[in-house]
Amino acid sequence: MTAPGEITLTVNGQPVPVAQDGSFRIRQRVDVGRSKLILAVEGSHGDKAEHRVLVRRTTAVVTESIEYGTYYALIIGNNDYQTLGDLKMASSDAEAMAELLRERYGFQVELLIDATRADIISALARKRAQLTENDNLLIYYAGHGILDIDSGEGYWLPVDAERSNPVNWIALTSITAQLRAMSAKHVMVIADSCYSGVLTRGTEADLKTGAERTAWLTRMNARRSRTALTSGGLEPVLDAGGGKYSVFANAVLETLRTNTGVLDGQSLFNAIKRPVVVNADQTPEYADVRKAGHDGGDFLFVPLKVDVTVTVVTPQATPTGEAVTAQQEMLFWQSIQSGTDPAMFEAYLAQYPSGSFAVLARLKLEQLEEIQTAVAIPPPVPMPETSVQPVVGIYAQTYKPGETFSDCDKCPEMVVVPAGSFTMGSPSYEKDRQENEGPQHEVIIPQPFAVGIYEVTRREFARFISETGYYAGNSCYTYEGGEWHERSNRSWRDPSFRQTDRDPVVCMSWKDSQAYASWLSRETGKSYRLLSEAEWEYAARAGTQTRYWYGDDNTASQFCAYGNGAGRETDFSW
Repeated sequence: MTAPGEITLTVNGQPVPVAQDGSFRIRQRVDVGRSKLILAVEGSHGDKAEHRVLVRRTTAVVTESIEYGTYYALIIGNNDYQTLGDLKMASSDAEAMAELLRERYGFQVELLIDATRADIISALARKRAQLTENDNLLIYYAGHGILDIDSGEGYWLPVDAERSNPVNWIALTSITAQLRAMSAKHVMVIADSCYSGVLTRGTEADLKTGAERTAWLTRMNARRSRTALTSGGLEPVLDAGGGKYSVFANAVLETLRTNTGVLDGQSLFNAIKRPVVVNADQTPEYADVRKAGHDGGDFLFVPLKVDVTVTVVTPQATPTGEAVTAQQEMLFWQSIQSGTDPAMFEAYLAQYPSGSFAVLARLKLEQLEEIQTAVAIPPPVPMPETSVQPVVGIYAQTYKPGETFSDCDKCPEMVVVPAGSFTMGSPSYEKDRQENEGPQHEVIIPQPFAVGIYEVTRREFARFISETGYYAGNSCYTYEGGEWHERSNRSWRDPSFRQTDRDPVVCMSWKDSQAYASWLSRETGKSYRLLSEAEWEYAARAGTQTRYWYGDDNTASQFCAYGNGAGRETDFSW
């Protein structure tokens, strides 16, 4: 029973305590999109009132012209080690980071607590297979780290790592290889572990803000980035000292929690550096990850904002009959009217064939059907000999797997690869196998696709440069004097060795490749793009499962018969 003068409050049917002064507080998760909170109040004399809070949660908009893409996070926190000393804050740091990124920034988060080596490597492989060129990935690691003094190599230590046995250590060079291979536009590593500065050693941050904020954000968003924010350099770091979190994690969390605009990685570093240095004997670092495909961009944290519209409804009596039906129909329509799935409007018409919004629903269905007809892609064809269109689009001419074609006189020659499936990666027992070649997994290629028979030639790329005036830079990593270095005045025109127009073009960045593919699309009216890693391996393996497509033997006679490797006058071993 409710005592005289007391009230009972529920939010979406869940009881909420009310203070003596009549105030109350609620903590309610609000997903991106439209949500509704129903606050129902009942007094001691049976009087009732209902307040409806309509909430619309969207991504904060800095400029409508910037498309930031989808954000993902892999969060790892290791506290309980099997043979090494346990940590105090790593798991709580990771959990707080996961919640903050999910709730305030809209990240799709995968959280690993007390992860083994297999857990971490498998999660990285999933992200590598999942992410596209429009995606952003943040990798957060809190746990033990170690530096091999003799080799200068740094390692993350999963919970199944042993100090004297490196079999379960994770080399930072393998992390770098994974970052390089990922298709994601922006990838940032935040590492709170000892000796994590090995990731960025030898690089310097060159991420300057521009005078005009929107133009600068557009530039940073457009360019590929591979960066790392580490809790220290080549030094041990504190596991505590920041209250509930480590000093480093506390500074990062506080900066992201209080941020209200688009925050770039360099600004995050600038904000956390002083609090960490003042409170701990460690110095954070921020720079691009060495040899991971960084191209001058930066990771951008885009907070979510909540626009709340409140409507107050005080019902006089419980609606029944036709009033209930009309109210339900209105709620149904409001929930689907901005949708793009025809099934939603078909469901409305099935339930309300003569409803108030039936005409609008039918018009919406017609519009969606027209749109889908224009962009429809033929369904997967089970028989590999069925004819296939070379690229996404609608064309008069079709080709079968194995047939070749060229869309224009300046276009590369293409060959159609059949649909199918294959085992991606290398078995763990294969000789000279690299860590980033596993774990093996089955990949299905549902539709045939066309791929260039040869690598893009110097002549083809020069045609693109000549017709567009595109600037492909004036520096390149080259092997000269027995060493790899980025050197100025080297480019696709002069890569430090002699080429003919029929040789593959070199010294191209990912951005250059994208620009070339976009130009082909404009010239032909068809869709050209870079192959995914799975598509490339599927085509290169050509149905084989051996170490090389021609077999397992890599002796000089076999390799020279099939491969295009370095001559004996070089000091390369391959």
